[in-house]
Amino acid sequence: MKKQIFTKELLPALISVLLLNLGANLLRLYRYSYDAYTHIFFASHYMRDWFNLWETRWYCGFPVTSYPPLVHQLTALLGFLLGLEVSYQIICIVAAVLLVFSLYKASSMFIDKAEAKHVALTASLLPSLYLTLYVYGQLPTIFASALSFLCAYSFYNFLLTGKKEDLAYTTISATLTIAAHHFTFFFFLPLILILAVLMSMIKGGVSPKKILERLVIAFAFSAVTILVIMYPFFEFLMNAPPQVEIPHASRGNIFSDIHSLLFFWGVYGFTVILFPIAFPITRKRKELIPLLVVFLSLFIMGLGGLTPIPQLVLGELWHVLTYDRFAVWASFLFTVFLGIILKDAGQISEKYYGKSFPSVLKTSRNGLKIWLIIGLILSTVFTMCLDSFVTPRPAPDPALTKIAEFLENGGNYRYITFGLNQSFMKLTIICTKQAVDGGYNAARRIRVLMDSGVERIDTAIYFPNRTDFLDALLNQSDELGIKWAIVNADMDLNHLNFYVRKLKKHGYALHETLYRNETSGLKIEIWINKDIIPIKENNSHEKFTVSETAAWGCGPILFLISSLFLFAWKTASSKLSSVNTGITVPPQLC
Repeated sequence: MKKQIFTKELLPALISVLLLNLGANLLRLYRYSYDAYTHIFFASHYMRDWFNLWETRWYCGFPVTSYPPLVHQLTALLGFLLGLEVSYQIICIVAAVLLVFSLYKASSMFIDKAEAKHVALTASLLPSLYLTLYVYGQLPTIFASALSFLCAYSFYNFLLTGKKEDLAYTTISATLTIAAHHFTFFFFLPLILILAVLMSMIKGGVSPKKILERLVIAFAFSAVTILVIMYPFFEFLMNAPPQVEIPHASRGNIFSDIHSLLFFWGVYGFTVILFPIAFPITRKRKELIPLLVVFLSLFIMGLGGLTPIPQLVLGELWHVLTYDRFAVWASFLFTVFLGIILKDAGQISEKYYGKSFPSVLKTSRNGLKIWLIIGLILSTVFTMCLDSFVTPRPAPDPALTKIAEFLENGGNYRYITFGLNQSFMKLTIICTKQAVDGGYNAARRIRVLMDSGVERIDTAIYFPNRTDFLDALLNQSDELGIKWAIVNADMDLNHLNFYVRKLKKHGYALHETLYRNETSGLKIEIWINKDIIPIKENNSHEKFTVSETAAWGCGPILFLISSLFLFAWKTASSKLSSVNTGITVPPQLC
C-alpha cells in the first residue's frame, strides 16, 4: 500500500485552513490584533539593517537579540519582494498550514491514521489558532508550536529507530523552535518531548537503556546548535535587569469580566462541552493517559490566577509570564481527542460509556460529524470577531503618515504618544525617529519604564500607577530628549483631560492640530517641550562579536533551508525506492 506525505485524506483540512486564513488576511484582521505590528516592526529592522543587532526606534535603543529572530527574518526576506504587510500575511498562512500538518504527524504518536485525519480537520477549524494569529497577533507562537510538534514527531521516530535522518530532523526542528519563539521552547516543547519519550516506551517496545542513549544523543546535538545560534539571546536573558510586574488580566480571575472571551471562550469555543468525553476515552485506551495528564496540566495553567496552582508551580516566574498561551497549547493537544470524537461520532456512548441510547435520540454518524464541524466553524468565526468587542479602531494610514512626516522634519528629538493604541506600533515602523516607548517591554533599559509597572506610555491611563509614572517620566523629558507628545484628541474625554493636565504640568504646550477628520472625529494634536537641546548619537549600546552577529543573522535561515533540503532529499529517496521496489517509503518529516 502506498503512503504519501500529503494524502487525499489530509486535503479537506488543508483546504479549510487555507480558505479561513486567506479570508482573515483579505479582511486584514491582524491590523486590530495586539502584537502583529510588534512582529512587523522587528521584521522592518532586519529589512533596514539585517546584521545590526541594535535598534534605536524603541526605548531610546535596545538589542534585537532580546527576541528570537526566525519569524521576523522570514517576514523580512519576503518583505524585500512583497512589502512587509503582505509578507506577514503569507507567513501567517504558512504557519497555520504548518500547524495543521504538524498536528496530523504528531498525533500518530497516540492514534491511528484514520483518526489522525480527523485531528487535522479539527485543527484547521480550531478557534485558538485564529485567536492567536488574529486577536493576540502572536504569529511566532503558532510557528514555534508547529515546529514543536514536528520536533516531537521526529524525536519519537529517532527513539524508535535510531536513524540519523530522524536525529537531524530533531536537532534542526528544536533549534528552529527556539529561533522562532522562546516562550514556546521553554514551556511547551519539553512537555511534548516528554510525551514522545513516554509513547516510545509504551508503543515502541524499545528498551529503556536504548531510549536513554538516544535521548542523550539528541539532547547533545540540539544543545550545541542552539547555543551557537542563540547565544546572544541567552546572554540577554542572563543579563536582563529585573522589572516591576506589569499587571495582566490572565493573572486574575479571567471570568470576572470580558477577558473570559479572550482567555477561555475564545480559546476553546464549544469544545469545552466535549472535555468530559476525554476521560472515558482514556479509560478505554490507557496509552492516552500521558496525553490527558499534559492536556489537563496546560488547561489548569491556562486558567491563570483563577487557581493558585500556576503560582505554586512557577514561583517567582509567576509575575513575569502570561497564561493565555498555556490555554492555547492545551487546545492543540485536545485535538487528538477531538479527532477520536469526530471519527467515532454516533458510537461514543457504545464504545466508551458501554451504553446505548434509545433509537429516538440517535442521529446518523455523518449528521453528528457535520454538527461538530459547524460548531467548530461558528466558534472560530466568533473568535475572529472578538476584536470588534475589545480593540479600539486603528488610526487611518493618512494620519500616521502625517505624524511620521512631521517627526522626520521636526529635528533630532525623541517623542511619546498618548492614545494611539496599536497604531503606535505602526507609526514606529514607518518613522525613523526614536520613541521612548515600544512594543516589547522585556527589552526596556530605561529605569523609569522598568520601575513603572506600566506596559506602554501610550496606554498608561489603564494602569494603576499611571499618575506617579507619568510625573516621573515627564520630569525626565530633557534627559530623555523628549520634545514631541503625539495625542489622539478623539479618545475618551476623561482620559484626554488626564493626559493634557500632565503635559501642561510639566511645561508642554499645544503646538498644532496636525490631523483632523470630520467624518470619524479623529483629531491628532502635537504638544511641544520647547526648551530642549537635540539628542546626540548614542554610542553606548551593546557590542556584539562578528561571530555572534553572523550566527544570529544567518543561522536560523540556514537551518530552515537545511531542513527543506533534507526533506527534499528524503522525499526523492523515497520516490526512488518506490520505483525500485514498488513500495513508497514515507519520509520521516519533522
